[in-house]
Amino acid sequence: MNRIARAWAELMRGLGYERCGAQGGDFGSIVSPELGRTAPENVLGVHVNALADTSVAGDPRSQ
Repeated sequence: MNRIARAWAELMRGLGYERCGAQGGDFGSIVSPELGRTAPENVLGVHVNALADTSVAGDPRSQ
């Protein structure tokens, strides 16, 4: 999750956004809060819905 969140933070900086909000549903409900933890100075707020179980966050090949 941290790697994905760092990639999103870098993407937003690359697009010229100094600050942004994050919304995540399903798998994004795990990534969006991590984005807020990864780049708190840039994330105005986080909204999540359709919360995913963290057990689905692993490597899908191992399931």
